[in-house]
Amino acid sequence: MLSTKLRLFPDHRGGAASSAGGEARGGRGLGKKGVTELERKQLVETDRHIAQCEAYIAKQRDLIERAMQQGRSTEVAEETLEAIEASLRAFERQRRLLLDRLKERER
Repeated sequence: MLSTKLRLFPDHRGGAASSAGGEARGGRGLGKKGVTELERKQLVETDRHIAQCEAYIAKQRDLIERAMQQGRSTEVAEETLEAIEASLRAFERQRRLLLDRLKERER
């Protein structure tokens, strides 16, 4: 088992992956406009993560196909694909939640 961690989705500053909640939780210290702007930024970031996941999924499927053609085991590659697909579903859920919140605030 590998002991090193792979950071698939670092934040835009090059640091650790950013949380979806951040300062927007409860809107502490931010006005309505500030919260909305923060959520819009989170939406852009989430869209970027979705695009990255889709690219990783395509690469992983190619890797699995090549491994199968070469008669190599695909077990780990398939497990990795499943994990990336789960991440994609989570980002897509996050995107829907952000869009719903933004629509609510714009009414």
